[in-house]
Amino acid sequence: MSRGSRPMAAAAALTGLLLAAALAADLRATQQALARQLEARNHDAAAVLAAALSQPGQDEQALRAVAMAQFAAGHTVHLRVHGAGGAPTVVDLRRPPAPTAAPGWFRRALPLPAAGVVSLGEPGRPAGALEIEADPAWAHEALWESFLRTGVAAIVLALLSLGVLLRALIRRSSAPPAGAGTQAAATLPTATPATPDAALQQWHEAFAAQAEQVAHLQRQAQLDAVTGLPLRHAFLGQLQQRLDETGGPGLALLIVRVLDLETVNRRLGHAATDRLLGAVADVLLTYVDRVPAMRAGRLNGSDFALCLPVAGVAAETAESLRNALAAAPALRTGLAEVAVGGVDGVRGVAAGDALAAADAALARAEADGDPAAASVVLQASAQGEVLGAGAWTERIHRALVEGRTTLRSQPVQDAQGRLLHLECTLQVQLRPGGPHEPADRWRAAARRGRLLWQVDLVAVERAIEAIAADGRARAVQISRSSLSAPGFTTDVAAALAAAARGAARQLALELVNDARAGAVTAPVASALSLWARAGVRMGLDCSGGAPPELPELKAAGLQYVKIDAGQLQGLAHDDAVRSYARGLVALVHGLGLALLVGGVRDDADAVALWALGVDAASGPALTDTSPSGTSCSGASLTAPGP
Repeated sequence: MSRGSRPMAAAAALTGLLLAAALAADLRATQQALARQLEARNHDAAAVLAAALSQPGQDEQALRAVAMAQFAAGHTVHLRVHGAGGAPTVVDLRRPPAPTAAPGWFRRALPLPAAGVVSLGEPGRPAGALEIEADPAWAHEALWESFLRTGVAAIVLALLSLGVLLRALIRRSSAPPAGAGTQAAATLPTATPATPDAALQQWHEAFAAQAEQVAHLQRQAQLDAVTGLPLRHAFLGQLQQRLDETGGPGLALLIVRVLDLETVNRRLGHAATDRLLGAVADVLLTYVDRVPAMRAGRLNGSDFALCLPVAGVAAETAESLRNALAAAPALRTGLAEVAVGGVDGVRGVAAGDALAAADAALARAEADGDPAAASVVLQASAQGEVLGAGAWTERIHRALVEGRTTLRSQPVQDAQGRLLHLECTLQVQLRPGGPHEPADRWRAAARRGRLLWQVDLVAVERAIEAIAADGRARAVQISRSSLSAPGFTTDVAAALAAAARGAARQLALELVNDARAGAVTAPVASALSLWARAGVRMGLDCSGGAPPELPELKAAGLQYVKIDAGQLQGLAHDDAVRSYARGLVALVHGLGLALLVGGVRDDADAVALWALGVDAASGPALTDTSPSGTSCSGASLTAPGP
């Protein structure tokens, strides 16, 4: 090789090494991202199934049935349940992974994580272990597609580099030998050195292709793969830049939350849920396209953000945005609901503080519980103290631990005005010495902080204490999500067993089964059966309508069904509503269950409820006619016979 061609060869070799390094870095980053998703999926699936398998009173046959039902869902390739201390395996189910375009050598070279493992039984007393491995076919498919995409770009750049090298070698080999006379120079035309320009052009093209590869890596680091929106850290950087530049009245920030995304994902599947999230992003991008100074981003799995460059239009935009999302075909088909919250007039603060203020408004919107009106926008000047998610969790937890709680009571009575029980909700003193805040102020934050099981357990304990003090019957609600907390069901049973004599029989526990909770599962029936055996009355709060599993729940110990009066709004004047109410009463009574209606505000509706045979009701339209401090066991909760 000539001395002049050596720099070209070195440059080509260096380019090849850079391309190989870029390809390896891209594959490694993609593999790590997919591995984290698969690990989270394995662990979440194992945790949910472990909660179901750890319920008391299940024999080996019932445990096997629950495990096989999970395996039959089709998203698992290996499910194994074995006992503690070398005990034999109870369940060991396997199926081959789904076929994928990724070849075997590629899957072996870039392996993905193994099964998620979760202990069964109570903490400190393991009864075995559960192993679940989700089907990794989708992850291998995505990794293979990334390899092909980046590999093609690397090959193109390598060919360009090789072409530059070969052209340089050909030019050197065809040059006249050194020492040739002036005659050769005279008879041969002098070649115009055009090849350096061509080489320069090719190197520019190679550089542009490599720059695109770097940009691709940057997009992977900053953009969400599902929606194409900036990830949380990237969006916060953009928001901080806007806040630093903004003066005058400031700007506005909105947060959109897809409610109960985990339930939506279980119902629709991964691919359909991704399409739903993409539809949310598409709606946000229509606003960004109309106003280029707007910024949108994805904060986490269920939360999206929209930054408005001006103040004063946040409430209008929030309402427009919520309506647009509600009308999106993907959300309507997926029966997904959204809440929108935000803050207006933000300036001179850190991006994290602005986000916390918008999150506080979102918590208030989510707590409203009415998807038809789930949008709240607060003024920055009216925010007062702004708490982030971590601060909310810490304050609620400390209040529960330190006993800074009380019960708010509302009477539930029958048609003769006799008090059935006091319907109780927990109030929490978030600041020592401050007021006791109602549940709609902090319950959404408790749910996001995974504290609802502690809230429900404290409510049960407070109700038992109140019954022991005055002998009046009480009812408290239990969230469906609390049943997934390890040991919660047995903790409630222990509190009932330790209650003063007769107190448990004066207590009613209402399991909340809202429209987004999904089908009633085996743990629900198990909890109802266990608590009913302790002597409490068991109810089901069906804000989304009576579930089809009522016969099974009746067999497990259910005694009454409660619905919200909002389902029967206009009962006194609307024939269609009255027909629905009449059918509901017949359905519930036909099972030997009683029917309660909560939150009745209209006097005429209350009269119509009694005429239809509703067993008990609560709300502003009713009053407690039972003498204060007397027993509340006079009213019967037994439904009329079928």
